Amino acid sequence: MKKIVRGLTVLALVFTMLIPSNISYARQQDTYRLNKVLTRAEFAAILNRELELTELAEVPFSDVKPAEWYSKDLSIAKQAGYLRGVDNRVSPEGKLTRQDAALMLARAYKLVLVDTASTTYSDDYTIGKGAKKAVETLRNMKVLSSGSVFTGKDPITYGEAIDYVIKLEDALRKPKYVFYLIGDGLGASHRALAEYYQQYVTRKPNLQLAMNRLPVLSNVATHSLNSLVTDSAAAGTALATGHKTHSFMISTDVTGQVEYKTLLEAAKEKGMATGLITSVTITHATPATFAAHTMDRADEAGIASQYFARDIDYLAGGGLKYFLPKARGGSRKDDLDLTKEFEKKGYKVLTSISDFENTDFSKEDRVLGLYADGFFADEIDQMNAAERQTPELYQLLSAGIEVLSQNENGFFVMCEGGKIDEASHNNDTASVIQEVLAFDKAVEVAVRFYEKHPNETLIVVGADHETGGLSLSNNTYSLNFEPITKIKSSVAPVISAFQKDPKSIYKGVEDAWHIKLSSEEKATIDRRNLETLEMSMDALRSVFPPGTPDSMIEPYVGGYMFGYTGWAISPILSYYTRINWGSQSHTAETVPFTAIGVNADWLGGYQDNTDIARIMAKIMDVQLDD
Repeated sequence: MKKIVRGLTVLALVFTMLIPSNISYARQQDTYRLNKVLTRAEFAAILNRELELTELAEVPFSDVKPAEWYSKDLSIAKQAGYLRGVDNRVSPEGKLTRQDAALMLARAYKLVLVDTASTTYSDDYTIGKGAKKAVETLRNMKVLSSGSVFTGKDPITYGEAIDYVIKLEDALRKPKYVFYLIGDGLGASHRALAEYYQQYVTRKPNLQLAMNRLPVLSNVATHSLNSLVTDSAAAGTALATGHKTHSFMISTDVTGQVEYKTLLEAAKEKGMATGLITSVTITHATPATFAAHTMDRADEAGIASQYFARDIDYLAGGGLKYFLPKARGGSRKDDLDLTKEFEKKGYKVLTSISDFENTDFSKEDRVLGLYADGFFADEIDQMNAAERQTPELYQLLSAGIEVLSQNENGFFVMCEGGKIDEASHNNDTASVIQEVLAFDKAVEVAVRFYEKHPNETLIVVGADHETGGLSLSNNTYSLNFEPITKIKSSVAPVISAFQKDPKSIYKGVEDAWHIKLSSEEKATIDRRNLETLEMSMDALRSVFPPGTPDSMIEPYVGGYMFGYTGWAISPILSYYTRINWGSQSHTAETVPFTAIGVNADWLGGYQDNTDIARIMAKIMDVQLDD
């Protein structure tokens, strides 16, 4: 917009110095005028300059005579079609009312197109049809507060009118860069646990996670169409498409016949680059809901095939086996080597951390990165190993930005901290902390990008559901992080060893947690382990359609729910840390979302998970299915 610099008073100078040089005309109005009641002619002058409709756009108000305003600005306003129907009772020199300001503003920015006869400006105390539509439109855009009363008798000041213009222009801005960061299973207690732990180990009591520094906060309901306790497929569908569906379904209706358009697909239609990133299989439920459509989330080979057809610019995660035929060590039944097919399409295919480290992503426009056969190894195990097996999540996002930002239309990227959920299913406190911190490092990358592009970026950080019923108390008024500082591995090896040799569990727990089990603690583990099989079946029955035979459910026990051994041993560590787990499945808890950037405030408050997708679509100016 045009650049106006004034120095009429010290206050005006200070006001101007605080404004970026590329900001709009309305933001640079003389501060001495802000409390002055505005006329229609004066508001027309502001709008004409804001919209660059007049040759006076660079001339300060103080250098323009009122006569010139009336002869030029009113004429321009009428030609532009946003000032009309003014009769003798309401002169252009007269005071501008709130409803007239709303109507002029909505017309000037072409938000309402209504019949001229119904939009006559009037000093009546009632609000006309045209003005009513304008006020309703501006309220929906949060330019006007929902509780404001607008009548024909209330005058408006310069400051109020300028505030409307600024808010409207902010509302009309569309983000060029969209970061959607989803922590799988990340509840409010998970965020707090990781932050408190970092404060403890760094001795910095005011330290905040990047995700908790974002200014806009919402509380989001997660239930699916058929259960208050959702799975990631149904929850991801809601976050990606704005629609509820049944558990296990990926971005389809309950019949599987209707495929819901996703935010990623809508962004692609708009010409934006697109990316999916995760620390689990790239074909797992959450990333799949953004780029695939199927009734069965377990069909990861089929989901991989759908990715090939979607032309996603950047894919990074695990799940190599779903892209390879059995002859090459994969699990595909169709003998198709999708990695070769992606290469033929022009993708750079990377399958190891060495590949990643030796790639200049700024020179690649399409990348398929599959850095593990299945899930990535737990972050706590990798950070304490001699060498990492996979890149860190934040590194994958940084590389993705290099690839995606080459598109002049911007990008949409979904980045999932998928291992938070797995560690929470295992009730693995130490591992959960490191997975949340690894996810937060990715959030920090997005925030640093935002700081370079604050007027073009939207960051949304949330979760599909909470996992584990995490409670930062165990019938006490204190927490003890010291035992956690000594833990250098996840419980995943303990669980794997137990499944092969049940007698190994005692030594496994003692070695992992650096404790000595008492006879009572061993008895607790034995008792809880006996309960695990039926608990697994009950949990899975609740997410499968009613009437599903157990024979179809049994193959998922131990795989989908990760067994229940973590649940069996978790009370032992809880005794020492005072950090408790109430479940080893998902819960119906609401989850926090935080955001920053272009129109991020639209996301604030209590929301359903479907609202998040629909509000983001509105902010991005893309269309999802009704």
